Amino acid sequence: MKYLHRIHVLPFFLVTTLLFFVTGCGEEDSQSAQSGITLHVLGEDYSPMQGLEKMAPKFTEETGIEVRIARFDAETARKKYLSEFQAGATNYDVVMAAFYDLGLLVANRWVLNFDEVLADPKRRDPKLRMEEFSDAILDLTSRYQGELYGLPCSAQSMFLWYRKDLFASAKEQAAFKESYGYELPQPTVESSMTWKQYRDVAKFFTRPKGFTAAGEKLEQPLYGTVLQAKNHRALWFEFQNYLYGMGGAWIASNAKTAVADSEESIAALAYYVGLMPFAPPGALNYTWDEALTLFQNGQAAMGVMWSDSIAAVEDSTASRVTGKIGYAANPVRNAEDKPVSAFGGWGLFVNANSKHPDAAARFVQWANRPDIQLAWAKVGGIPATLSTYADPEYAALPGSPAHAASLDNLATWSTAPYSPRLIDVGQNLLARGMASELTPDETMSRITARFQSIIEEHAK
Repeated sequence: MKYLHRIHVLPFFLVTTLLFFVTGCGEEDSQSAQSGITLHVLGEDYSPMQGLEKMAPKFTEETGIEVRIARFDAETARKKYLSEFQAGATNYDVVMAAFYDLGLLVANRWVLNFDEVLADPKRRDPKLRMEEFSDAILDLTSRYQGELYGLPCSAQSMFLWYRKDLFASAKEQAAFKESYGYELPQPTVESSMTWKQYRDVAKFFTRPKGFTAAGEKLEQPLYGTVLQAKNHRALWFEFQNYLYGMGGAWIASNAKTAVADSEESIAALAYYVGLMPFAPPGALNYTWDEALTLFQNGQAAMGVMWSDSIAAVEDSTASRVTGKIGYAANPVRNAEDKPVSAFGGWGLFVNANSKHPDAAARFVQWANRPDIQLAWAKVGGIPATLSTYADPEYAALPGSPAHAASLDNLATWSTAPYSPRLIDVGQNLLARGMASELTPDETMSRITARFQSIIEEHAK
């Protein structure tokens, strides 16, 4: 998050049918009235919202409605929108909210019911195509218990990044086979390696300064993997890839039983902790920011990273490995298993107390139109529409095929009103496990007990 951390114009065509804008303005009865409206949008200061800010003048050109976007780091943005809603304030008309807050927003009636918006021909944008969204993305970002309360803002996910130059080196391939008795895995969008192989590869590529890699002397240490192990949201989300990818889970499919103490879940944490020798010494202080910097510096051979950080690692002004990173499916427990990816998308919601709810709803719809999604993706957006991923221009962007594939196999997570509490508890206990204050068994047993208590408390 940057989160949640951080992807990246076709010219698009302005709507010229004035009739739609006149009849679709709700509380605004004319184009001139709309011209006097200014929407205030709150979001996280990273690529999607930065890109949306670049796109906003197009919305103004099309509708006459001005847009002002306030961007903050993820934690500050979340505190601000929760404070805004709790106070019943009207400072922001549209908010970009974390997917795990969805149930909280709905339960407190803080956001507009979007089904009602879309059911009204006068309020619905005719260019919006709801069939463009997968059920998985809607259910994770904006649909709660069958009803829609917003639309997606971003659809970032996590998958494997690896150094193509190292994996393609004949010297490295020969050395690996000699050491481990099998070929060095060659990751693809469809599959990469098993988790057992991942550990072997991480160990193999962990080398001190002065050693060589792909025939070149290392000017700095090379680490086989990177771990985001600080007591931070980054830890919670990164571990999802390992937990679900190894057959574990937090909560049973009935949504009523915590199962973090299962054999598979405990084994997943033990494995995760066991990667520490192949990660940087300061991994306990790493979030997605530090992990990205390690990749940019050319010190990581591979790691499970966020799709929205790709632009930064491919930026030649900030990265030493531009063009050298490959993007592939996450590792799996068994070769025949499907890879699983953590999801960290956000939704766009209209403040129920907004003074301009129809204009705000119109902006949310506009941002999710297929024509706007593609243009937005080119300036930093993380599209949620299926046709955007199929577009040749988008597919040509670094990492786009791997990102698209990952969205077919997302780790499930609760969006119930108590979801943020579960994450806080899980994150804090995971951090203690990573710091060896608790064993993997103790960590997962305590998480199970706390999760069960929260679930039962909510059920009363």
